[in-house]
Amino acid sequence: PLPREVRVLLLGLSMIILCRAGMKAALTIYLPTFLTARGQSLWMAGLALSLLQFSGTAGVFAAGIVSDRLGRRRSLLIMNVGAPLLMLIFLVTPAFMQLPLFAVMGLFVFGTGPVILSEVHQLKRPDMAYINGLYMTLNFVLNSLMILLVGLGADTIGYISTWWIAMIIAFVAVPMTFILKEDQRG
Repeated sequence: PLPREVRVLLLGLSMIILCRAGMKAALTIYLPTFLTARGQSLWMAGLALSLLQFSGTAGVFAAGIVSDRLGRRRSLLIMNVGAPLLMLIFLVTPAFMQLPLFAVMGLFVFGTGPVILSEVHQLKRPDMAYINGLYMTLNFVLNSLMILLVGLGADTIGYISTWWIAMIIAFVAVPMTFILKEDQRG
């Protein structure tokens, strides 16, 4: 049995991951299909995904620095507000203005990964290999489940409706952030 501290942390992180996973699936796995269905060329859809992934790489690196300065919880809060807000802007922005959004959106969509992993590792327990394995399993299963659900939603109710639902659910990660303990800097 896991101690209460570990269960609370993994539950909080699982809720954040689950809430954000639909948005992440929509913006990565299904982005080219979504954009081509909305009239964009395949070339433009590929460019958008490349730009999102490239800025996501920068976001992963920057997130560590930001979380060291602001604290993990505050950093997660900023990203949990920023990512769905940028997705909302993307959904209401005309196609010719969307490309620059991907350069910023990747920072917020992918930046949570190292911050969440750091949150797990702050436990400093003797069974960290096991706890890290639990986190990795939860992360994989929740993201995989949401990829499936986003695809099912896109096929049954359409891409636009599914993306709006994914964006709204991503905002639920904001209050879930407050389940996490405030660290020294945050």
